[in-house]
Amino acid sequence: MDNVRRRLPFKAEREEEEEDKYDSRFLDEQEQEQLISDLRERATRSSGQILFLSQTIVGLSCSIHIIFFFKYFLNDEPIVFPRLFALVQVFVLASDFLLLSSESRKISQYPEQNSNLNVKPLSIQWITAISLISPFVSLISKKGWYQTGWWAIACIITVFVWIVLRDIRSGIESVESLENLRYDVKGA
Repeated sequence: MDNVRRRLPFKAEREEEEEDKYDSRFLDEQEQEQLISDLRERATRSSGQILFLSQTIVGLSCSIHIIFFFKYFLNDEPIVFPRLFALVQVFVLASDFLLLSSESRKISQYPEQNSNLNVKPLSIQWITAISLISPFVSLISKKGWYQTGWWAIACIITVFVWIVLRDIRSGIESVESLENLRYDVKGA
């Protein structure tokens, strides 16, 4: 019998034994719930951290644009109506902040505490379109690359916010799709 060839399934070597305990057996309903709730909690925690850092970046950029509104610090002559465009940039960044705040309220553990803010932000597409106005005017008026870069900061941050929100929503959808894949193990 030693000459009989046995097939052994391939198992990748893992460093952590925790991951192996879910690989080799079927999970009963309670274990499935525990695994899904752990994944949901990890996704919520990481989303909260990412949102906090994103709000910090948007807030700092908004404060720099507010400072620029009161005092120009570009060496060349700025674009036409620099204060108006600085106000547009502040509006764009405030809208980005509202988008991040509304997403933060959605994933918050205590959404009823934050329900008194019923401000609806603009859609990300509109915010992106508005944020492109200032760099476009800078390009048309043939200003230097650093001025065009300065006026494009709000657009770059808006694209960053767009990517962050997309990734957070895909993480939430992944956990929800995992919940739909639950199976029923009778008698386990």
